[in-house]
Amino acid sequence: MKLENITIDVMASDNSLDVTSRPCKIVAYYNKKYPNIGQMADQMRTAKIASGALSASAPCFLNLKSWLNIVHPTNPEETPVIAQSGFELCNKATAYGYDDYYNRGNEVVALAAAITWSKTRIGLRFDRDMYEALMRTPLIGDLPSEVLLHPPHWCLYIYTPGLFTGGMRVHGAYIFLDRDEGSEITNWVFVLDRDDWTLCHGALQLGPWSLERAISQALDPDSFSPGMETEFRRHAEVARAVLEPLMSMYLYVCSKNPDITGEGAQRPEYPQPTNTRRRGPRYYPPELARTWDVGVRIGTAIREAAKRPTLSTVGADTNGRARPRAHPRCAHWHHYWVGKLKSPARKCEVRWLHPTLVNVDDPNLLPMVIRPVKPANDD
Repeated sequence: MKLENITIDVMASDNSLDVTSRPCKIVAYYNKKYPNIGQMADQMRTAKIASGALSASAPCFLNLKSWLNIVHPTNPEETPVIAQSGFELCNKATAYGYDDYYNRGNEVVALAAAITWSKTRIGLRFDRDMYEALMRTPLIGDLPSEVLLHPPHWCLYIYTPGLFTGGMRVHGAYIFLDRDEGSEITNWVFVLDRDDWTLCHGALQLGPWSLERAISQALDPDSFSPGMETEFRRHAEVARAVLEPLMSMYLYVCSKNPDITGEGAQRPEYPQPTNTRRRGPRYYPPELARTWDVGVRIGTAIREAAKRPTLSTVGADTNGRARPRAHPRCAHWHHYWVGKLKSPARKCEVRWLHPTLVNVDDPNLLPMVIRPVKPANDD
């Protein structure tokens, strides 16, 4: 995982509570620098869907190889959309390899994140107490890759107050998935929006392994000289300090029935194209950016539980064995198997359990649990 810095020259944002202010300015910067980039991306996606290389329901708008081909076409004849538009993003075509968008100091990853995010323009803002609880929740065991493959939108922008890397505040992070045609490899791509308007990016390969192993694979131990084991561990610890909370927040949003409020949050759907006469199908961005609040109900329950007195009495069961003292159980991830035991539809769901009180006899001291209820069908 080689993080590259991309400095962008835009005006500093004010201290607004609108978490979409900065990502919108980044989108405006790239649209100004690369005119018609959104139209070209739409045409590329339409062509790939028509050829069967991309599914219309895929959680990836375009893979990074396609974005690289738009920005640095190696063979214009193979990309007629570029030739037809007369659009040129660079002075000359450069024969970059597939991995170069991770390894070179170019704008492909940041450009892909910004333009893909602009198709929905939704920022995620977590409740303060739930955010802090998620930040402290370790990701133990193998990553639930299957859950991570079902985000509510192609690219998410998550507001990250209090997150730092390299001594610099991270205002937010774009996160999206990347998968090459014909490959089983899916990358979890992140672009960090740092306070000095630099965008720092990298990727983790998803698979049946732990976050620690994914970071180790991305850092590539072989790239460190012999005797630099300490330096490798330091890099891994720095990366984990940033990526673990980001992965937790992304995982929660992808999990079953997340606590999210906001316009369109209850039934998130991928945008559908609008057919135009001259430009073909277009994915027009919404006029106004929206902010989804995550964990409002859970955050309220956490705060209410924190106000309750700590109990120290010890009870006993019918066998005379002492019960554990009443205590708060820390937040943690839990796996639930859903479906009949031998059914092929049986699957594992991952849910985040917020802090709760354990072994409390007084029902008035129990934390309030709020579950969304579907409206009754009058038919």
